Amino acid sequence: MFLDAYHESCCYDIYEALLKKIDLDLNALTYDKLTGRILKNATVRLIDKNSGIEIGRVTNDDGNDHIFTLDEDREYIIVAERENYYPDTIQLSTYGYMESESIIRKMYLETDMILLDVFTFTKIGKFPLEGVTVTLIDLTDNTKKDITITNPLANDFFFMLDRGKQYKLTAKKEGYTDAEDLVDTRPYDRSTLIRRDMYLDKFVLQDLLPIALYFDNDLPDIRSRSTTTKAKYGDLVNNYMSRKEVYKQKYAQPLKDADKQRAMDLFEEFFEGEVQGGYDKLKLFMINLLQELEAGNQVELIFKGFASPRAESKYNLVLGQRRVNSVKNEMIVYGNQELQKYFASGQLKITDISFGKSLAPKDVPDSLADERNSIYSLKAAKERRVEILRASRKL
Repeated sequence: MFLDAYHESCCYDIYEALLKKIDLDLNALTYDKLTGRILKNATVRLIDKNSGIEIGRVTNDDGNDHIFTLDEDREYIIVAERENYYPDTIQLSTYGYMESESIIRKMYLETDMILLDVFTFTKIGKFPLEGVTVTLIDLTDNTKKDITITNPLANDFFFMLDRGKQYKLTAKKEGYTDAEDLVDTRPYDRSTLIRRDMYLDKFVLQDLLPIALYFDNDLPDIRSRSTTTKAKYGDLVNNYMSRKEVYKQKYAQPLKDADKQRAMDLFEEFFEGEVQGGYDKLKLFMINLLQELEAGNQVELIFKGFASPRAESKYNLVLGQRRVNSVKNEMIVYGNQELQKYFASGQLKITDISFGKSLAPKDVPDSLADERNSIYSLKAAKERRVEILRASRKL
């Protein structure tokens, strides 16, 4: 049926089309072709293939992502560039995409230069060392500026070197000795990866000092007149810790409620924080001491022995010496007697001084009849100690 049979014309037809909009994104990831690692500081350009017009450009100094928004039914050229690298070029078509999608393309850039990885460690223990400043110096061409990088959060550094040159690396961090190394690229005739590990030395022993080690009354070896002992400090301190409640009760018993509780709290702090804490510091100290010695360094330690003023001066001098020797004995048996050979060879030396009661404050009780104050008071307890005061090293 037609309104106009000659033209076969009729009424207007109405058509409906449901158009689904799709979103297309491109993430161009840049990598070093030799190592396969992410390549920062690259620039990626997006070009319309048909017109040759550059549509977008992204530079990423912190990572290797480069993100673009794409149109449907279009052809693109993607070019990745970076200084000292050859560009990488790929093509991409969005024809045929019927659903929204994030498209990923990996781009691998190649260089003629030598890649240098530098890692920084502690010399003792060989632990990763962060916060180091590494400088690369061109020894072949003194017109080239030094390249200096500080990495506050990690221990890795990356440099690009010219072939046929010699370089010097320096690594510095406050509190550590400087480290140096030489890198010679002359043997290499093509791109390659070189690694250098740099070890910075720090004398950590002195940082752990002073250490105070506390003793029960007249121990080791009660009433002995000898300066030597077979006792080991670890055994002595464990027995001392087992008497914590005895000390609390002996001293706090005569006190009234508030004062009594306060005294018991102070004794708790002393035994757990200073007596046990001092022994814990000694064990950490011995771990680091062994590492120093295994590295070939000579170490000298200064010990001082003290006593409370309860006994006469001459006896207390001998007692202070026994206490020093009990700490020596503890060090000798540390681990599987690992420190013993260093004592025997002289690589580890201890200089000790016994002060007995000569440095005890005047207000420390010394009456033999008053055991509560001369033995069980905190003032008296804090005088019965050995101090490791100083450590020195010879390379």
